[in-house]
Amino acid sequence: MTEHSERVLNDINRALTTTKRLESRARKLRNEKARLLASTARSHLESARLYQRTAVGLWPSDPKHHKYTDRARGQFYLGQSHLHHAKVTLKRGH
Repeated sequence: MTEHSERVLNDINRALTTTKRLESRARKLRNEKARLLASTARSHLESARLYQRTAVGLWPSDPKHHKYTDRARGQFYLGQSHLHHAKVTLKRGH
């Protein structure tokens, strides 16, 4: 379980790195819509990272780790969705 939780944390951190790069590129290209989408994605992913860190800290002694893992998963999916839309927006140049 701990290995899996740490892998999830690594996935979240990797997505955050990608998002920060994309946000920077959108800012440089003056694409406000893509920058806002990337910024929203970053916010969701940072929230997911906090929830996942809490879950890792609680496991295995506290059953509440399930609640935090579920919240982390939800925030991660929202972040991934916004990140995808930011990438598409930047490619299209809207």
